Amino acid sequence: MALSKPVRLNNSYQLSAGGCKIYISCPAFFAKLLSATLSGWRVELLQTQQRPDLSVAFEDKRFAIVSGRLDLKTEYSDLVDTLNIVLIALARLYTKFRVGKAMIHCAAFITNHGLSTLILGNKKAGKSSLTWQTACAGGTVLADDILLWDEREGNFECLGMPVRLRRPVQWNGEPEALKKGIIAGKRLAYTRNSIISIAPVGYIFVPDEILGAESFGVFKPIPVLKIKHALQEARIS
Repeated sequence: MALSKPVRLNNSYQLSAGGCKIYISCPAFFAKLLSATLSGWRVELLQTQQRPDLSVAFEDKRFAIVSGRLDLKTEYSDLVDTLNIVLIALARLYTKFRVGKAMIHCAAFITNHGLSTLILGNKKAGKSSLTWQTACAGGTVLADDILLWDEREGNFECLGMPVRLRRPVQWNGEPEALKKGIIAGKRLAYTRNSIISIAPVGYIFVPDEILGAESFGVFKPIPVLKIKHALQEARIS
């Protein structure tokens, strides 16, 4: 179904989190999408136009994503692929306000028994699957893909991002709950912040354990003397 002209029009929004403010220009429906997926972020419509740090425009059945601050310019036809890029861009913009902290590629969660776990490993190692399973069992997601690491303080800061899943999504609960709880695209799906527990942006923690991926779905504790090196290897430039 073609989007009507009022939906196409961009508005100016302020995304506030942890003392930082990010300005984004996007259609109203995309701002609602961010509100439905992000945890701890405040999305506010501005009455006056602001120079955007990030813009998302819909035209001719494609989404154009532009950010001068990030030297980003790309486009997608799929809404969820667009959301994926925008979430990564928001994480990068937020990191610019966090001096001394580095982005790392990882997953992290708190089990329903209160154990906080951080997992390091390459893409498609099963980190997201384990995180999703833990969340479905009553745990809390700390990160599905990105965290901020403060090497000096030895702690980690959450970004309040949803869980990214590959389709088809594995789910043991009520089908209707899954339908209402995720936003599905052609390849990927993202969780709404209403279906599982996700730690808000700015939440700081020290993990009880740090695991490394041995093979798909197999994770083992990283020796204490190798943890720092493993974290440095997981840094995102």
